[in-house]
Amino acid sequence: MSILYDELTKGPLAEELAPLILSRMDLQIYNIMNRKDILIYGKLLVHDVKQYISLLGLRIPILDSTASSCREFNLALDDFKESGFDLANQYIFAKIVQVLDSLVAEPLIPDFTEENKLFILSIGQKLVSRADIIGGASLNQISDALNLGV
Repeated sequence: MSILYDELTKGPLAEELAPLILSRMDLQIYNIMNRKDILIYGKLLVHDVKQYISLLGLRIPILDSTASSCREFNLALDDFKESGFDLANQYIFAKIVQVLDSLVAEPLIPDFTEENKLFILSIGQKLVSRADIIGGASLNQISDALNLGV
């Protein structure tokens, strides 16, 4: 048995795929496996964060502020300007949420809201398929896996 066969028959989509596997509806199986309906966190680019903050009219107030939350935010932007924030990393995700929460609570920047924080985090989200997660599942690979599994 192959890893792909195990994914098709025992993975999170197994129940949905079972009748299609029995009927050998490989194209429908392919479509389900490649359906981009799983929301994950990926890379949050500093450029995108800066643009959004600028559009809110908050870039200069945050840059000019002496508040520790603003300084921490600016340092984070500077530290990650080349690599961006890898929100798939739990530590980085928790830290950026903490930094953004501090900005939300900052009385010197009252226009930065919880909605702004959530929007910034959503910039780092993307939709992927189950096939993307397992490294791909072409129609030929699905057919081969099902032929070997029978």
